[in-house]
Amino acid sequence: MINKKILLVDPCSITHGPPPVVKIQDKSLSAVYSQTLDRAINKRLNGSADLHSQNAVSHHYISNYGLLILGGLFREYGFDVEYINGDYYINNDAFLNSAVEKAEMCETICFTATTPQYMSVAHIASHISTLFPNKLLVFGGPHAYFFVTHSEPSPFHLICVGHNAKLSSLKIKEMTIAGEIPVNSIVYLADGYFDSPKDFSLIPSHFLKETLLYSYVSFGCPNKCNYCVERIFSKKVCSLMLESKIQEIDFIVNKAKIRSVHLADSDFLLNYNLANDFLSLIERRKINCCFSINTSPRTICRQESLILLKRFVQLGLVEILIGIEYFSERELAYMNKVYSIDKLHTTLQKIRELLPELIISFYSLIGLPGEDSKTISENIKWTSCFKNDQLFDFSFPKFFVPYPGSDIFEHPDKYNVKILHRKWNEYHRWSLPRPIKICDMAENTFIDELVDLYNISHITIN
Repeated sequence: MINKKILLVDPCSITHGPPPVVKIQDKSLSAVYSQTLDRAINKRLNGSADLHSQNAVSHHYISNYGLLILGGLFREYGFDVEYINGDYYINNDAFLNSAVEKAEMCETICFTATTPQYMSVAHIASHISTLFPNKLLVFGGPHAYFFVTHSEPSPFHLICVGHNAKLSSLKIKEMTIAGEIPVNSIVYLADGYFDSPKDFSLIPSHFLKETLLYSYVSFGCPNKCNYCVERIFSKKVCSLMLESKIQEIDFIVNKAKIRSVHLADSDFLLNYNLANDFLSLIERRKINCCFSINTSPRTICRQESLILLKRFVQLGLVEILIGIEYFSERELAYMNKVYSIDKLHTTLQKIRELLPELIISFYSLIGLPGEDSKTISENIKWTSCFKNDQLFDFSFPKFFVPYPGSDIFEHPDKYNVKILHRKWNEYHRWSLPRPIKICDMAENTFIDELVDLYNISHITIN
């Protein structure tokens, strides 16, 4: 018998925060970044970069729709639904305590398991399952399979909704038939199954006004980078129904009053025709909001990508986030991520000249297998070169942690890596000490590298 009270748990991308070695004096990097993005959004939408505007935002994140879909359905059938988001809380411990307290009053707890959240979900779900073994746990999202292969919750029902969910549900179904996992039932519900929009009323209004919402135009990635968990799904890039995505964004902007949407495709610019069709629909619908996108170094160096960027900036693009990962071509080759650093430098110079107001941010990883003193020196040299030439605004170097599903996690010996433990709450990219050891390399070497990169990119760290 299911209680009439349902708890929806979205850990978002909450972590323990930066380790002590990267505490930044005066203003933290996240605060500076948020203010810079706020100014760009305000200038685009209000004609003024004034941060004191009533509409100024600080960036919270809602990165899944599955929970909001389920919340709307549960409410229609008379359930009392509560939604909690990790971004409400200052760290994982505070969020865990709140989730456990609220779970005690519910018989059914639903979790989302998209890429930014799923290590936090494993940690929280394990606690709830241990304390309340009779609770019904429901998991959804592309990484739902993770909980039945690397976690030990009590038998649960599984509902896979949306992004990559079909692949996840099929993987679990195969394992269930083989008798390998304790899943009671599996249901796959694609995005198009639902006629009604997501129930944004579940989110507190003051929080909703400060939100940057994730959306997708496509999923999958043709690359097979050894460190990346996306490789388990990405046999090919699949586009979603553009009309439905535009309707969704239109609803978000006009009904939920969200002003900024991050298109979280692995590489938004990869498929020129798809991206161009999306921009045509945005223009036709006259949707007035701001956008940010992910892309890769190799894709952004294509001539057609510059055409897309010029058009998209006119329609509200304020930021591109580039997964550079590491500035050493030898290390990139070892990780099976190949691009020309020289060509990226030339391309970003051109983008700076043509689109000077576009914010350029870098994602990068520190402590990868294969690093040595030579690659570290090369990484620092190139980062200094790009910074001195003002070719990026923000860089976010974080420690590499192999997530389950990545080739390095599944075959660590091949990469001279030792997995030290599987305490999932310590598998965040700010956790120290890391849950892995790169053989023949001292961890302090990577900490020094991270500090050097922060000092080059942002502000001197004491």
